[in-house]
Formats: sequence, structure tokens, C-alpha cells
Amino acid sequence: MIVIIKNLRLSFKICLLITLFFSFYSIRVYALEETTDLISINLTVETDESQIYLNWDTVEEADYYIIKRSVISEGSFINIVESIKHNSYTDSSLVDSIVYYYEIVAIKEGNEIASSTEISASLEGTYNNNRAFLVITMIDGRKKEYDVSIGEIKDFIRWYNDIYSGIGPTNYTFSKSYNLGPYTNKVENIYYGDILLFEVKEYLGPPKRFRFSSSDTSIDISWDEVPHATSYEIEIDGGDIIEVENENYVHEVLTLNNQHYYRVRAINEIMISEWSEVKSYINWNNEPALAFSNENWVFDTTQDRELNIILKGNALQDIYTAQFELNYDPKLIKIDDNTVKNLFNLEELSYLSYEINEGSGKIKVLVSNLGNQVGKDGEINYFQIDGTLLLNQAALSMSEVILVTSQGEFIEIEPAQPLIIKELIRER
Repeated sequence: MIVIIKNLRLSFKICLLITLFFSFYSIRVYALEETTDLISINLTVETDESQIYLNWDTVEEADYYIIKRSVISEGSFINIVESIKHNSYTDSSLVDSIVYYYEIVAIKEGNEIASSTEISASLEGTYNNNRAFLVITMIDGRKKEYDVSIGEIKDFIRWYNDIYSGIGPTNYTFSKSYNLGPYTNKVENIYYGDILLFEVKEYLGPPKRFRFSSSDTSIDISWDEVPHATSYEIEIDGGDIIEVENENYVHEVLTLNNQHYYRVRAINEIMISEWSEVKSYINWNNEPALAFSNENWVFDTTQDRELNIILKGNALQDIYTAQFELNYDPKLIKIDDNTVKNLFNLEELSYLSYEINEGSGKIKVLVSNLGNQVGKDGEINYFQIDGTLLLNQAALSMSEVILVTSQGEFIEIEPAQPLIIKELIRER
């Protein structure tokens, strides 16, 4: 009888030659030397505020690679990528302040032929909220998910490492404050022996990186996918809130040359994220036009209620002098003297004068170019008005506009659409 013994855990074969003679039979156990060891893969990482970038040396014989990640050194690794054929990967489903450990395994014909040593990395700065989801997979297949602070995740990891070393209690206690049904709080005990593995998932953060495009009748808004989000809510012009399933929305608008502003938040079955930053867009057409643009947003939770309003022009190639008359309600907006700033053609000589009548709520502004504006197409900033929003909503309108070219000709143009300024509610 010939018996070949292979130690799979240590990945080498032990060579033994044992000959035993008995009266009826003999047993021989032979050694087979390992012909090939696992190739070592050189793995490197780089990080920024929101992502970890993995790069590794190419293994020529490999069919594909597996990327493994853990939050414990030499701990329970999870395959975050089951099959990737190139030698780089960007991990963006991450949580601030958590150290991540990575390994790369090369596969050929279903077998491991190379692996990297463990390498660790964490995000450089604050990108997400100070919370995350801790997902624990139990031995019986159940999954338990906890919405906890980064501090509690670190406490859990510390407990897990201690009990692995034989220190401390065998259970960890979580206090849940959501999905409680009729109860005000709920305490759950997790026992070390019941845990198969666990992972830390990114907390539901607000959408980022917005993109805009427009037509004569609509504005198309899109944003980056938020991990773990099942839908989104978009707020339009501080009013309507609309739920959408995907990372884009088409806003059907009827008025051209008007500023619209948006903010979006992510939703899943557990929570709603904070609102994104406010993003605005002017749907210019190709004709000469004017539009007000609010550059600073007032929230109900802030004491700073400063407004920064800019008058913009578009497709006006030859402007020498411009005169505007604006109207506002002094009970709703406070505009002091010395708050109108010249933005017109700042790279060359220009002139600005203005008059503010606080009693009647009128502002007259004259801007004049002392050079020639011919050939400067596209968006132009004329002036900025700084003020204070006194109540939760106000408006700024234009009652008169006179534009004159460098040749002394008048330009026919409609006044800018009224700018409606609203206080935005931080939580709604």
C-alpha cells in the first residue's frame, strides 16, 4: 500500500519513507517534494481623502486575481472582488479612521499560484460621516447590521482581537436605536464563538460630484452613486422634493436664462443621508441674456444670513456701457451702502457707480468699460451685491436695463428673471 500525505494548510508535501514489515502485508509511505512554491506578488497602496488605490505586479501565468480585504490584521478576509484581470483597483466603499488590510491572490485554472503579503491603508482625511455600518455574518448564515460610531467599531475590533488572544468577555453588547418597533431601545449580545466574519461598510453619505447639461426645455442633473443607497431625494429650488431611483433627474423647465438650484440626499431601508451641497445651474440659450445668480445659501440653522448675488450676462460680445435698475423689499433684504462690487471686465479698466435707496428698495447701477469688449463671448459677471436675508424668503428683480455697444448702438434685451431667495431647511 502506498500513502501520499499532503499538508494543505502549510502548502507543502512531507516526504517520508516508512517501511513496516508485518506478517501479512507491508506499508510504504513515500515523500513527494513540492515542485513549485506560491509566487510572491508585490502589492502597493496609495490613498486620498475618499479612496484607496491598489497596484500590484503582473503575474504572467495568472488568469485573474482575487482582492481580499479585512479590518483585522491576519483576520477574516472578505473577497471584495472575485475576479479582476488587470493589476490595479480603486476601493471607494470605505470609512474614515478605519485601517483596512488587503491581500491579492493570483488564480490559474482555479488554483492559487501567487499571493501578496498583507498591506494596510486608511483614508487621509475626513470624507464620510463619523459613523459606519458594522455587518456581522454569523456561523448559521444570519447577518446582523449595526449603525454605530467609528469609536464603537474600533471598540468592537479591539474586543475581537482581545478575545482571539484569550482576554476579556466572550460577548459584546450593542445598543440599537433604530428598527425598534414598539420599544425605545434594544440591547443585543454577540458571542465570539457565533461569529463567522464581519465587515465595516461605508455610512450612507450625501451624493457628490454633480454634472449638468441642458436643452431649451430641461436641465439634466446627475451625480455619483452612493454605496448602499436604494434611492434618492432631490430638492428643487428650495421647494418640491422628488424621489428618484437612479443617480440622475431631468428637471423640466419652461423659463430659459434662469438660475435653478438643487440638493440631493441618499436613502436606504435604514436611514436617510444628510443633504448634499447646494448646486446651481443657469440654462442659458444662445441669445444675449441676463440672469441673477445667488452664490451663498442661507440655512435655518445658521446665524450667518449673508447673501452674495451676481448679475451675469451671456452671449454679449460687445458691451461698452450697461445700466440697470433693481428692486427689492427692504423689510426682507438688507443692503447697505458699499456692498456693490465691480466684477465687469476686471482684467481691464472699467468703471462702476451705483445708488441705493433703502427706503424704496431700489438700486441703480452703471458699469462702463474703458476699453473694447468686442470678441469676448460667453458668460460675463457684471457686479455683485452683498446683503442680508431678514426673513425666510425674498426676491430681487430688474425693472430696467440699458446696454450700449462700443459703437454706440443699443442692444435689445429682456431684463433678468426675478431671483427668488429662500431659506433652506437643514433637516426636512
